[in-house]
Amino acid sequence: MPRAVLADMGIEEEGLYLSGWSQGSWSTQQFRHRLESLNIPVKAAATAATPADLYLLLTRWINKPTALDAVWLAGSVILFTHSYAYYYDMPGLPQTVIKPEYQAACRDFYANKTGWEQLQPQIPGKIADLVQKDVVARSSAGMDAFFSRLRENQAFMWRSATPCRYYYGKVDEVMPPYVATLAVGYTEAAGGAQAEAVYAGEVADHRGAFLYGVKDQKDFFDSKR
Repeated sequence: MPRAVLADMGIEEEGLYLSGWSQGSWSTQQFRHRLESLNIPVKAAATAATPADLYLLLTRWINKPTALDAVWLAGSVILFTHSYAYYYDMPGLPQTVIKPEYQAACRDFYANKTGWEQLQPQIPGKIADLVQKDVVARSSAGMDAFFSRLRENQAFMWRSATPCRYYYGKVDEVMPPYVATLAVGYTEAAGGAQAEAVYAGEVADHRGAFLYGVKDQKDFFDSKR
């Protein structure tokens, strides 16, 4: 259908290029993997602040917080638990992750009955204080239904056939540089296509990595024509 639209508009197709940021970069990675599995060529891809390993990302947020972390990361954990319960048919999951005294407020947040501004004063500032005590142990083993699913949803463990740049910022308050560039070393070790970690700068935060990537990837894509 997209090719038919382009043809109808008189636009010549010059190949497929993929771009994504943050959650969108995870989707871009998964989409690219699917396209490659179907032998549909992608000329190049570029992702910024890429959550390549969701298990690693959430366990880092829970177990090793830093002063740089965005205050709203707790909201992301809440959305993860409720959405996984719904989409992966794991009823009761939020009740096994979130402490009982915060469950009602978190449920309203997921249901869009309240926003982050209303939720924030009702929950602890630290994610470790929001979740139940055994969650730390469960996250370490990573073998229960929730953490196993997070591990399965990695977005980098294949031998990529597409040249890709991964943008990261030093002060990203959401995506640690290690996570954002995880695919680079893996792809290189597997003998895949060109994979580059591109530093967006010392003052590049989560949005800064995106802006830098948008500016840089046009030249990158043009070089692959």
